[in-house]
Amino acid sequence: MRDCCYGLLDLKKVQKTVGKGHYFSCLDFKFRYVCITGSNDSIVRARGCRTAAVFIHDMSPPRLCPASPEKLFGCSAAAQVKTSRETKGQYLSVNMAFSVGAHLNPAVTLSFCALGQVSWDRLVPYCLSQLLGAYIASGLVYLVYYDAIMNFSGGVLTVYGPNETASIFATYPSEFLSLGSSFLDQVIGTSMLMLCILGLGEQRNTPAPSDLIPAIVAVIVLGISMSMSGNCGAAINPARDLGPRLFTLTAGWGPEVFTCYNYWFWVPLVAPCIGALIGTLLYQILISLHLPDPAEPERKGQVDPPRKDAGMSHSFGIRATVGGNCGHFIMGTERFHLTFPTGTFYFIEDSS
Repeated sequence: MRDCCYGLLDLKKVQKTVGKGHYFSCLDFKFRYVCITGSNDSIVRARGCRTAAVFIHDMSPPRLCPASPEKLFGCSAAAQVKTSRETKGQYLSVNMAFSVGAHLNPAVTLSFCALGQVSWDRLVPYCLSQLLGAYIASGLVYLVYYDAIMNFSGGVLTVYGPNETASIFATYPSEFLSLGSSFLDQVIGTSMLMLCILGLGEQRNTPAPSDLIPAIVAVIVLGISMSMSGNCGAAINPARDLGPRLFTLTAGWGPEVFTCYNYWFWVPLVAPCIGALIGTLLYQILISLHLPDPAEPERKGQVDPPRKDAGMSHSFGIRATVGGNCGHFIMGTERFHLTFPTGTFYFIEDSS
């Protein structure tokens, strides 16, 4: 049983009822626990059963919000503050509106792919969905604040000057800022974000309650925005910047949104991805490698005997197929531990 992954299902943490024909994929984690993630091309199929795992996500891009709430709320707040000349809102309100804990950041998706928590074949669809959501949200903001934008700018949509309105949508650097300084700004900000996200979900180090993680991430984003947005807006999210920038390109601001400030647009596109990978690497080296293995040992192909305090809450049948060899297991206890070879095809079926 080489290259095995450690399976752990806790029936006390049932998070979702899975419909017939829904597919999942099982990934091998260095953290020694299994993550089950929904996908249309997975290696796990669940029929009419309740499954529980450390994480259960639906990774289908159409499930992402068509108009990203982060960009919709954030750009709306920016438009309100800008066009009212800060009489209807302040800088803090913009930062708070952009603080959303949902997974809508391509830099974070890239880091999850590097860790093996998200399949690489989902990277492009996920990022395109995030980018499309930002573009659509920018269009909605433009429609809502069209009259205010035209009144503020005198009908001239520009990137420079006291009446510029391009910064409502995308981020732009301060005039004194160099490309190198702005790049470092984005790298550090995104590194801190990724370090915090990985720490929140670390199962070996008292993780935060899963229901609270989005709210905690939103507070972290707020802290980064409030402390590191003076230089160039603290984009720390390629989709948050590129989607609105593409919209302004097509909505009347013209190619200047890409050529201004010495072609600065690539900084919030590239630097957050590098920063997220650096943050992930630092977390692995400085924290993850030093955490203890799970207290309960692995037992290959064996099921833990029922404990006295373990109720027979639900039963599962799992058939593992490896190179044509099948094994069938029935679990009825609240916890079980099972080891399968990496790449095993799993069939999870309700056997109650």
